Amino acid sequence: RHVVVVGTATSLQALAGSPWSLNADAFARDGSGWLVEAPSPFNPGRRMLVVAGRDDEALRLAAEHLKTPASLKNLKGPVVAFDKPPAFEVTPETRAEAAFLVRLQDMKLSDLMARGKFYHAITFTLPNPFVGKIKDGAFIRLSMSHSELLLPQSSSLLVKVNGEPVKSIRLTRDTAPRNTWDVRIPLQYLGSRWLTFEMEVFMDIGDPDCYYNHPEMAWLTLHNDTFLYLPVDTAQGETLANYPYIFLAWNRFDDLAVALVDPLTDGSLTGGFNILAYLAQSLRGPVYAGALFARLSALPEGNRKSNLVLVGPIGSLLGDATWSQVIPKELTARSGGRVDLLNAAGILALAKNPLEPTHRVLAVTGRSDKEIALAAPYLHQTGSVEWVRGVLAVVLGDKELRVLLPPGQADAVAQFDPTKVRFEEKDGKMVPVLEVPKPVGPPSRNNVAFLVFGLLAPILVLLVVLRLRALAREGREKA
Repeated sequence: RHVVVVGTATSLQALAGSPWSLNADAFARDGSGWLVEAPSPFNPGRRMLVVAGRDDEALRLAAEHLKTPASLKNLKGPVVAFDKPPAFEVTPETRAEAAFLVRLQDMKLSDLMARGKFYHAITFTLPNPFVGKIKDGAFIRLSMSHSELLLPQSSSLLVKVNGEPVKSIRLTRDTAPRNTWDVRIPLQYLGSRWLTFEMEVFMDIGDPDCYYNHPEMAWLTLHNDTFLYLPVDTAQGETLANYPYIFLAWNRFDDLAVALVDPLTDGSLTGGFNILAYLAQSLRGPVYAGALFARLSALPEGNRKSNLVLVGPIGSLLGDATWSQVIPKELTARSGGRVDLLNAAGILALAKNPLEPTHRVLAVTGRSDKEIALAAPYLHQTGSVEWVRGVLAVVLGDKELRVLLPPGQADAVAQFDPTKVRFEEKDGKMVPVLEVPKPVGPPSRNNVAFLVFGLLAPILVLLVVLRLRALAREGREKA
């Protein structure tokens, strides 16, 4: 594998011998931060990056440049020394959580074009950071233009969201100049972290010759000022479905610190670094990427109030009066049951920071490295991150995520009882017939049968008796 070595000149003295052969004295000459690139001592086909300096201040200087993309673009050669901090301008950011808006150009996409007659498909993907918090009214504004030579009778555009058709647009002379279309997106299509838009276009110019596709006559352009608008319900709470965006502020980390819980282990170090690497990949056009990576015990008091990702054994978390609040009581109450989750499962728990309720803490924990390794991939591994949900989730040995909080809706299929169903043959097919259970209590007094036999029958008997008496009286009078 590739190797990254970080240390001061003093600590790197331990790597002076074989196979490292590092000249640590070269990094102690001044207060510069150094980057050195060389072949890996373990595999000539891999590379080694050395980040070094005379002391911690020199290392911080190198780190400032490493987190600034503008500073890294012009690097050349195998050795670089930084003697002053990077210079860059930070654009003031206006936060508006009531809505989320993203353009194609924000995703570094240029105009998208389809050329040639007949069928084409234009596909692009945009983020949905507020899964579960979107209100009705989401739409995508398509900015497009196309050839005025298309036949309107047979030229059209179909807009699909995550494979579902949402709107068809006929392409005519009126729609040919650059214009915009607002396509409403139903709420049921907004349940994923990424929204894939597919524009299926059919362009016909009336040419019967199928051997040439006429790209100069049949074309359509989707311009990169196309944008997605998502109204956000701020009253809805955050869940892991909003990861990784809950720790990002579009082009930078949102006051983020990744803290390792003592004792440090290979599992917590690996999980913490992989999670931070995934979060860094999720940044879009960062001016700089500033995140703190440290031991929880050494975390400065101010940074303890940041947005935190805690990685480490659950025993240490439960033994701390402050950070034990991150683990919900619903989990600790389950210990000792049929499956002891505290000892057998990797755990993901999202909660408010006990020291700063406006910030959040995500705990990645378990009894040992084995359990932490079950949970951590759901925060950094493509194919697993897409499934993380809830505010409390566990992963057992089968590596399947189970959401404990909030509780899911009752599954009617899982509750199906086959003993209450019998099958009868009807028209040559076996069809299920539900057996109606017999009532245990007395029948209701509010039905038609009770009205007829319970109330009308006595009245009828009384009328018959009165009529018989009247007939008897008339007979005596005639006699």
